[in-house]
Amino acid sequence: MRLKLKYIRLASIILFVGMAVFFYLPFSFSPSESTRIILDHDKETYIAPPCFNQAQATNYLEETTWGKARESSYESNSVCTKEALTSKKVTLFHYFMGESPFDW
Repeated sequence: MRLKLKYIRLASIILFVGMAVFFYLPFSFSPSESTRIILDHDKETYIAPPCFNQAQATNYLEETTWGKARESSYESNSVCTKEALTSKKVTLFHYFMGESPFDW
């Protein structure tokens, strides 16, 4: 009987710690290779969609992915784009609920 109580207590502690990590501990996530990015071929820069209105882009644009933009020799269009593409801290709960900070 005492052994059973020890297992229940150990399982409870593990469950409590797991829930705390899942709901409260933030982890750092980087943008995935499939994150949407806009290329400005005239200026040879890339623009994060949240920064598009302030980017003063030309008409020679293409929508692509972050993976393909990194393969090109293009530079970031602005500080806004650099900040939008830096790693963000999110809890595992929010991440698994589909609340990625890079869903534009």
